Amino acid sequence: MTVPSPKKSSSSASSSSSLHRLNYHDECEAAMNEQINEELCAYYTYMAMAAWCAREDVALPGMAAFFTASSREENQHALFMMDYQAKRGGRVTFQPIRLAKGSESGEWKSAKACLQTALSLEKQVFASLLKVHQAAEKHGDPQLCDFIAARFLQEQVISCKELADLVTQCKRVGDDGLGLYLFDQEMAKLAAVKASTPCASGCGAPEPSAANNEDDE
Repeated sequence: MTVPSPKKSSSSASSSSSLHRLNYHDECEAAMNEQINEELCAYYTYMAMAAWCAREDVALPGMAAFFTASSREENQHALFMMDYQAKRGGRVTFQPIRLAKGSESGEWKSAKACLQTALSLEKQVFASLLKVHQAAEKHGDPQLCDFIAARFLQEQVISCKELADLVTQCKRVGDDGLGLYLFDQEMAKLAAVKASTPCASGCGAPEPSAANNEDDE
């Protein structure tokens, strides 16, 4: 009796050149590459926001620090996903990095407009993550489903709520004056917390050292 060979995914250079690739469909690999690009675009956009807030005619150092910390977080996400791609036997393909829609000029009318763009950006990243999860479900890849759900979706929900709150608070204080100055002071505090806390996905958390492992033994 002849045993049928395992069903292969659609042919590609990546699947044929990896020795350890298993149950990782080409569509899932492509979706992960799209997500990596989304994270890098978010990184790039947050850097543009930080640069705008740091200008002398804007002078919002707290918001600049907040967006700088956000940018680093998105960069960590991209690196974490690139590492995952390698672990699954996929190949990272790089695409042009663009600023988010409405950010092409690197200019915003107000702090409120800047925060609204950030909220839209986080929603876009969340929608892209859902597409990766849907591709994983479609092709029976529970490991990828778990990676996206456990590592990223909850963090995106938290980020969207945080930015929505900040947009509402910024509306209350207005576009200029003492209220905005005090709001920026609070943004500086949020930035310090964000910069010192590993992202919820676990990326950026220190790996256990060999010395620590030896101590445990």
